[in-house]
Amino acid sequence: INITRQSTVGTPTKLTITAVTPQKPMTGLPFSITVRSTDATGAPKNVSQATTVTLSKTIGTGNLMGTLTGTIPAGLNYIVFNNLTYETAQNITVRADASLGDVLGFATKQITVLAKPTVALNIYPKGHVGIALPTFTVEAHRANGEIETNYSNYDATITKISGPGNITGVMTKKTSNGVASFDGLVFSAPGTYVIRASAQLLGDAPDQEIVINAAPTHGEVIIPRFAKGVGNVDEVDENNSTRVPTYALVTVN
Repeated sequence: INITRQSTVGTPTKLTITAVTPQKPMTGLPFSITVRSTDATGAPKNVSQATTVTLSKTIGTGNLMGTLTGTIPAGLNYIVFNNLTYETAQNITVRADASLGDVLGFATKQITVLAKPTVALNIYPKGHVGIALPTFTVEAHRANGEIETNYSNYDATITKISGPGNITGVMTKKTSNGVASFDGLVFSAPGTYVIRASAQLLGDAPDQEIVINAAPTHGEVIIPRFAKGVGNVDEVDENNSTRVPTYALVTVN
């Protein structure tokens, strides 16, 4: 196994935008940009003095918003600009400039900003009292109906809008790759409920009606008299006359 460690000792000559998180931001949702001080090859090198870095948008019709100025402390080589937002879905170019510290060349990076997704609730609209609903999902959808996989680690929440009983279970889950899965939700009383799915910073899906029926019961309609069995069941007498039921008709209500 070969292990190499890149030294940060040396003289930085430029800035490099090394990360955009998520890689494709969405309009109105926060994202971050990491800027490093590097040498000509792109290897990180620590600044010798506190160095101010400013972000700007050079191509694009919308506004880049958030805290756009920060400082790389002396002896370190990076700064992370958090909670940035952009309002228009398009390709943009962001520039990073250094001032008031080490003299470093500027950096640029093209970023694709996607339209903010909509919320969809994927659920079976029927159930029974006291029995957990089948697993269902709250999803972030692009305009073409595909799941927006960049929408991760946000809260998705289920809320009861109306209905005769209570809902128990975990009502808020985190999204992963655009999907939050819910299971184990139980309704306490029969009737018609309206529930709402919400996703953090995206809004609500259309309200969904769920019909909850009384807990199912079963009744025996036909129970036959015992018929002669074949083979060893429990104890077989010398005439092989062990008797077991061979059929039954049951209703489930």
